[in-house]
Amino acid sequence: MTRRSPITLLPVVFACAIASFGLWSLSFIAASPFAAQRVDVPHLRGGTALNGHSSDAGTKDARGTPVSLLPMSFALATAFFAFRGLSSSKTSSLAARKVDHARVPRLSRGAGVNVDAQIVSTKQLNVHVETDTTDDSVVFRQNFAETSEIALNQQVKMELDASHQYLAMAAFFDRADVALPGFKAYFAKASEEEREHAEKFIEFINLRGGTYAPMPVAEPERTSWSSALDAMKHALTMEMQVNNALLKLHAVSDEASDPQLCDFIESTYLTEQVEASNSIAKIIRKLMRAEPGLGVYEVDKDMMEMA
Repeated sequence: MTRRSPITLLPVVFACAIASFGLWSLSFIAASPFAAQRVDVPHLRGGTALNGHSSDAGTKDARGTPVSLLPMSFALATAFFAFRGLSSSKTSSLAARKVDHARVPRLSRGAGVNVDAQIVSTKQLNVHVETDTTDDSVVFRQNFAETSEIALNQQVKMELDASHQYLAMAAFFDRADVALPGFKAYFAKASEEEREHAEKFIEFINLRGGTYAPMPVAEPERTSWSSALDAMKHALTMEMQVNNALLKLHAVSDEASDPQLCDFIESTYLTEQVEASNSIAKIIRKLMRAEPGLGVYEVDKDMMEMA
């Protein structure tokens, strides 16, 4: 319910005051001796009144009767109700102009606003995403055997396992009680290279129209070593295992008559794998010749240059 403020009631009070004052003034004027309009002539007082009428009739007051005041009262009452209706209409119009701004979106100046319009649901803004991606028209897989695809996914897992193991070795040599930064940098670089090998295999699977099937990465077999020589022997064993898996993958691709896969393995991995094994074997020989302590420190400086 809308309450009227004192300002909106001022016209009503003012109208009532004018009406009361007007009624009081009319009553006062009617009761005054100047308004009586008496016909009281001294030389006619004892005889016949003017125009042959009795002097008593001429002495009657000419006061206004209640009937003569009815038009004035009706006019004042009409003004009173007109002022009241005007103030009520202004209040109702101001209340009607109030708009629930929470329901009306903000628009640019000059744009029309529909108060009754509902807010647009967010469901209508959802982007349509295609779910059917099995269109036969884009299938380009050719001469890519399922056995080769399985072997490639297994090779990805082996490369990631080797990367995880090399990362653990880098963390070991970075410890304060070991403090061989050259070996740390060498194994950190080896971990990154093994991860890059896995990424290349995944890209090749997609290139041939296959599907990469992620498998969990194994926990590192070891996390500490008795010496740098022990760690390098472990690295050589791991590189030989990876190389052996590459040779098996090459045999599978050759059996599936997939020359492109065979060429990919030969040109990208086999040569690099043999070179890595040869490099680790040389480091092992240096460590066997060097004495613990200062000798390992000198080899560590060479490892820093290799990294």
